[in-house]
Amino acid sequence: MVFFDWPGDEYHWDHVEIVIGVSSSEVTTLGGNTGDNNVKSRKWSLSNSNIRGYGVPKYTTGSTPSPDPTPTPAPSGGVQDLTNPKNPNKYSTPPSGTYLNVGDSGNYVRWLQACLNQCGYSCDVDGQFGYGTAEALKGFQRAYSLTVDGGFGPECRTKILEVLTVAAPTITTAYDANGTRVTISGSSGTTIFYTTNGSTPTESSNKYTGSFVLNGAATVKAVAMQNCRYNSHVSSYGITVTKHTVTFKDWNGTVLKTQSVYHTGAATAPANPTRTGYTFTGWDKAFTNVTANLVVTAQYVQNEPVSTPVPSDAPQIVVESKTTSAGSTVAVNISIANNPGIVSMTLHVNFDSRVELVSVQDTGLLPGKVHSTVMLNPYTLAWENDSATQNYTVNGTLVTLTFNVPENLEEGDYAVSVSYDSEGYEIYDFNAEPVDFAVVNGKISVTDIIYGDVNGDGKVNNLDRLILTRYLANWPDYPASRIKPGADTNADGKINNLDRLILTRHLANWPDYATLPWSSGKSNASVVGAESGTKDNEPKIIVNGVEAAPGDTVSVGIEI
Repeated sequence: MVFFDWPGDEYHWDHVEIVIGVSSSEVTTLGGNTGDNNVKSRKWSLSNSNIRGYGVPKYTTGSTPSPDPTPTPAPSGGVQDLTNPKNPNKYSTPPSGTYLNVGDSGNYVRWLQACLNQCGYSCDVDGQFGYGTAEALKGFQRAYSLTVDGGFGPECRTKILEVLTVAAPTITTAYDANGTRVTISGSSGTTIFYTTNGSTPTESSNKYTGSFVLNGAATVKAVAMQNCRYNSHVSSYGITVTKHTVTFKDWNGTVLKTQSVYHTGAATAPANPTRTGYTFTGWDKAFTNVTANLVVTAQYVQNEPVSTPVPSDAPQIVVESKTTSAGSTVAVNISIANNPGIVSMTLHVNFDSRVELVSVQDTGLLPGKVHSTVMLNPYTLAWENDSATQNYTVNGTLVTLTFNVPENLEEGDYAVSVSYDSEGYEIYDFNAEPVDFAVVNGKISVTDIIYGDVNGDGKVNNLDRLILTRYLANWPDYPASRIKPGADTNADGKINNLDRLILTRHLANWPDYATLPWSSGKSNASVVGAESGTKDNEPKIIVNGVEAAPGDTVSVGIEI
């Protein structure tokens, strides 16, 4: 409205007209008090001295008129099609507290009409609040359980914005070998923009096209956008990166490599280490899915010693070979044979690292033991008798080593060997002269055979003894095909009456026969130099001779 003060009454504003147009130099009004008493439109210069001011009516009841404010700039970029008159983003959103009813017009009405169309209630977007707009609005009000009056107010405004606002995207993370993998998901048809530095995302930010990996701490924020809809609320997710240290060590504790690895990531092993007399077989644990600090140790298998024939009368250190099964303990004897006489001796016992040395029992055969108290590999045996007045020429078992065989150990041979330094005087006699011994190394053979299980039913009992007895007696119904490898109760590669005797004593719980395969406890050295033939005082089996003629039936005596 424009207010006038006609000449002659400078104290009162005495005329008002309605503004219907404004240009840069004049205002167009609609008013009365014309010469013919008709309402007419007139143009006034903006510098007219009679114009005293402008104003907008303030209504105390009824609807609020809708001015045409300058539209709020819509989001930039390609998400919103602002040429579409039914896109609410084309118009300014009415402020809270706005009321619109039939008869109102302007951009707020256009906004309402565009929103109703997007919500599925068709009406013209012409800026005129007519009955068509009112009916569309009533449909919306019914659908969302609002007051159905066809008028627009704060209740409708809140619900329309709720319906047309895109759901906020969801940010999830997962551990990745190279850091943290971030995945952002949103409603169908939406476009997601994100930032990783904590700033608010816009259409100028990174456009999400698929999961990505962050290798450091970050704050990820994301917004979802859709044409003809309002942008979602911003989602935020703080990321903390977890790393672990993987340390690779050699058999003696030497650090070969240290690597920092992301949680659930994989470490890279160093070059295969080497160890004299051993072959590297791998690492003691996996390092492909690291979830904590990890120490990985190199594993080796001892090389088979070069076998050279040992003269039967040569001084010998003999390591017993034993056969056992996974998950058991096994005793291995170390013996001395053809001893020419010594006072002190130091031996180094090397064994496959996949078996565990748990105890060492000295037999007392050689006095002066000063063995290591720690079960290391190699393990050192030592007998020191520097004050001895003569050589010790004893022969027999020096010590018994007990090993644990792990449950999951594969079948195969696991070396146990001894060594000594001749030039270092590790074996010497009363005259302080080094004494050379040949070494016969042994092994622990691991098999899945159940020793004593003659019929292969997984049990060792009297039925096995009965079957073995009948097999050895050549019963026709007990051929070799019925006899399983477990019948070889002493693991000497033969099945004979000794196996039956061992099984009988094992089943009778003789203390020395508790563990199968059975070993006499004698080393190979104990039979070195054994003579063939018989002597008068040796046990004998004698088949008596008898004379007979053809066709005779005779008895032949067999004596012991």
